[in-house]
Amino acid sequence: MAAPVLVSSHTAYRGALTIAGDGGLVDLGFMLLAVGSSTPTSWSITLTSGTSGHWTTPTDGTFPTPTSTGDTADLNGGPYVFNVTATNGDGTSGTCVLTINIRADTYTISAQSDWTAARGASNSTTLCGKTAEVARAATGFEVTSLLVSLHNTTASNTNYHIITNEDNDYPAPIYYVRHRDSSYVKYNNLYTITDRASGSSGHYFIRNDFNGTDVTTMVEINDPIIRGPAGEVENTANGIYIYFTLEGEFTVRNADMTWVANAFGAAPNTLKVYGGKARYFTSNGAQTSSDSFTLHDFIFMSPMRDTSNGVFPDQDHVDFIQFSDNIAVAPDMQRIWLVHADGTASCTTQSGTSVQGPGVMKNIVSVMANEGYSPMINRGNNLEVACLTSINQTVAPGMSLTANAWGDSWTEPGADGGEPWVRFVNTHTAVTIEPCLSA
Repeated sequence: MAAPVLVSSHTAYRGALTIAGDGGLVDLGFMLLAVGSSTPTSWSITLTSGTSGHWTTPTDGTFPTPTSTGDTADLNGGPYVFNVTATNGDGTSGTCVLTINIRADTYTISAQSDWTAARGASNSTTLCGKTAEVARAATGFEVTSLLVSLHNTTASNTNYHIITNEDNDYPAPIYYVRHRDSSYVKYNNLYTITDRASGSSGHYFIRNDFNGTDVTTMVEINDPIIRGPAGEVENTANGIYIYFTLEGEFTVRNADMTWVANAFGAAPNTLKVYGGKARYFTSNGAQTSSDSFTLHDFIFMSPMRDTSNGVFPDQDHVDFIQFSDNIAVAPDMQRIWLVHADGTASCTTQSGTSVQGPGVMKNIVSVMANEGYSPMINRGNNLEVACLTSINQTVAPGMSLTANAWGDSWTEPGADGGEPWVRFVNTHTAVTIEPCLSA
């Protein structure tokens, strides 16, 4: 049998605040074995540099973890350098140099128990201003969620707790993220892989249990990678689901989603979405009844037909953006593309009745595959509407004939010398979209 082939060296990072025994659910072979290597039957790890006694040296193929001595010292004896040897059953072996560098004010986690131990007592603020990093090649979240619960429950501390990856180029998969009764939290660059069978309402499921003074607010989801099962239209979960009646503020930046139900299913007081894309959604691109809804620089693409839908068996109609009916929403929607592309469902560009402004909808482009039922905007009041472009939509875009008062901000196309507020292009040839002069 050929000897195991390891990379010559690897540098890992661990948090100085990591608790003894935590961060060890890591597949060392996945991290260190070269592609095509045979699988070792045993490992040995020997410290060659750094303070001794700060780390365990497991032989089962898992990563070293801090000892109680290392925990007490906040791993202050690094960098730590180890010789790692992987051996086959016939005695042939390969070696690698493993270096562990230490990051200040940081906990390393590889399973739910690690985060819970770092938080300590319920309702504490221990993690405010601190970072928790999911270890590269961590295995503890692959079939379960990361639950962030009962942290800074009264929002008394405004220093953010940040949850991110040890290595953003190689994020460990997390089945889904649950968040409840916790405030001032940032999720940065996490990679989630859930489906509807998980029982989760979404890759990110944010709620509040309404226990006395507990609140959930000031939550940011930055640069998330959200992946449902590719090609699956019946077993998809929401991308980001924020529970109804939450009074807080929630922000999403640069989301990258594929194969989800709703990309956003949200009803908090304030939802802000800046940048990103969602492709292959089986329900709606965005479904919201937030009092204040901001959506900037986003692409919704490829609505899919869910044949298992009991109400609409062919799922022939979904919405790119759906406001709940008769709500007092103040939308700010700008620079948005709504693209049918290779989608299999006909799709309304924007729906909902009586959206109550004041609000802004401008610089929105709808590109349909000669599909679509409803106008770009259904009904609303006191909205500033400008620069809407629709291509290949079977029903004329713009405000529907049943729309009611729009207020002084809306004028007929070309009225009083003004620029048209909507363009309708019905062609299957190449189209150049000129910038709208009226902002």
